[in-house]
Amino acid sequence: MEQFKAGFVNIYGNPNAGKSTLFNKLLKEKLSIVSPKAQTTRKSFKGIVTTPTYQIVFVDTPGFITNPFYELHRRMIKEIEDTKKGTDAAILLLDIKEPIPNVQKIMKQFAFPQPLFIVLNKIDTMMKPDCEEKIKALQQTLQTEKIFSISATEGKNIPQLLEAIVAVLPGHEPYFDGDELTDKSMRFIVAEMIREGIFYLYENEVPYETSILIQQYEQKSSLLKIRADVIVQREQQKKILIGTNGAKVKELGTIARKQIEQLVEQKVFLELYVKVREHWRDNPIFLKEYGY
Repeated sequence: MEQFKAGFVNIYGNPNAGKSTLFNKLLKEKLSIVSPKAQTTRKSFKGIVTTPTYQIVFVDTPGFITNPFYELHRRMIKEIEDTKKGTDAAILLLDIKEPIPNVQKIMKQFAFPQPLFIVLNKIDTMMKPDCEEKIKALQQTLQTEKIFSISATEGKNIPQLLEAIVAVLPGHEPYFDGDELTDKSMRFIVAEMIREGIFYLYENEVPYETSILIQQYEQKSSLLKIRADVIVQREQQKKILIGTNGAKVKELGTIARKQIEQLVEQKVFLELYVKVREHWRDNPIFLKEYGY
């Protein structure tokens, strides 16, 4: 009888490399929020894939931050370091157009868990001969064969990557029950879905200076009632979030509610309140309250 395998696999990546998209594709479920803006992922996020022969706990980590300006950034960097403990393998996800000198710099700057799979994403944006040439050049430069090219959005070559990861996992009993998809609570996932809507609806600094605090998550007989505070740093940001006659925050609520309803498969009543907490990204008390 084949030995059961189980292990933790971290996913690291540059901003906009498509890390959360790959995470969701591997899980075949949208759990991690996705946006075209950098620093979308702030907390590590475990997603669990269980089959009759293996269990992989994928960990979506915050994106690399080379110049931390706030205490929040420093805690995100610590979050990356903390995820390295007990890791059985790692994925370094990069845009296929990332210049090779940049890749070399990343490899020197960060101590990645081993074995490390270097994965080049967005092959759908480059001609096939150019992709093959880039892979060969990287293999020669980094002296590793563990380089894969994928399209996370289209799902190309992901089964091959998954097969290679399973091959290096140790024999081990499953860490989680077979029906578990994540270690995060529904409160956390709901807060992230609201924050995802902010990244899509608002520009400039607003998404980066916003956090979500779930104040109520209550199952009623016919619906799920959620009340959340949308935290910003300045009064001007509050005005932008609310919009003229509350139009913008209503739009945010509608977008978030539809996403949440799709996940929980029932009607949701969502209330959003915008509150100002000056300099919350540098305030340890606020950061702890908001889960960082």
